Amino acid sequence: MKIVHFLAVAIGLAVAAPGAALADEKPKVRFIMMGLNNPYTAAQARYTEEWAEKLGWDYRLYDGELDAVKNANFLEDAINEDPDLIILMPIDSTAVANGIHRANGKGIPIIMEHMEATDSSVEDTMVYTGPSNYLQGTLAAEMFHEKLNGEGNVVEITCVPGQETTIGRHNGFVERLEELGSGVELIASNNGDAQVDQSIAVMEDFLTRFGADGIDGVYACDDTMAVAATIAIKEAGLDAGSIPIVGVGGSRNGLAAIKAGAMYGTIAQSPKLTQIQTVELAGQILDKGLKPPFRFDEYYQYVQTPKVTVANVDEFLPGDW
Repeated sequence: MKIVHFLAVAIGLAVAAPGAALADEKPKVRFIMMGLNNPYTAAQARYTEEWAEKLGWDYRLYDGELDAVKNANFLEDAINEDPDLIILMPIDSTAVANGIHRANGKGIPIIMEHMEATDSSVEDTMVYTGPSNYLQGTLAAEMFHEKLNGEGNVVEITCVPGQETTIGRHNGFVERLEELGSGVELIASNNGDAQVDQSIAVMEDFLTRFGADGIDGVYACDDTMAVAATIAIKEAGLDAGSIPIVGVGGSRNGLAAIKAGAMYGTIAQSPKLTQIQTVELAGQILDKGLKPPFRFDEYYQYVQTPKVTVANVDEFLPGDW
């Protein structure tokens, strides 16, 4: 089944099911997110706002601007509003742990989205929805192992330092290569901070340090940085696709780069699909009046994150972020 068809079915379920029950009650929902200055999370915010309006929520979004301190402070602000539900996308799960515990003590349900809670905070939250960042890292490792026939040097452009996303995608990559007994080796890693200019600079540095002949692949923590790597390669006078690049996210730019041959692949991650799942879970919590210490039996509700290469990219084009 193509993902486009799946999304169409899921949207119908998500919007139709809880809407009528919530329309007159105006449940107070607060979404504390990483930052609108990232295209993926900006898309998540857009989809959530659209559905919140359709469902009649008293809804407000707090933009963390990729700042862990602001993100944690906004959680405290939201708690003080005594909402019916908090959707929390932390930048640093440790930084929001105290706030999560305080919300739990006040009987405020929390959905963890995109970033998993710390072990100590899991009991204070109801459910996790989003990708398995560790799994995404393992899938990227498998793609390089296959593409490079089990031998080669790969450089890594990471996301924001200390984030669960960064750690999970890195650890999954390294540990899966070890499990495979692969000769693919990660020779260098540097922070691109999910920003284009910084990622271009990181890739330029890799090319200077190792030369094009010393790099057999580029693993980028997200598609924004993967596309930035294609720019640096082009500016260095190298042929598009001469160094295989794998990103994470399935962005419109990333999918287009795969189609054009500038990127080898990505791990698709749909913000629309994630928000559909989030809205469905929110509907259950609000309609049933669920409160802490309730937790969903399946706490980790991961969204699908399939591998994408030129062989199947047409199934995902044009992308939804």
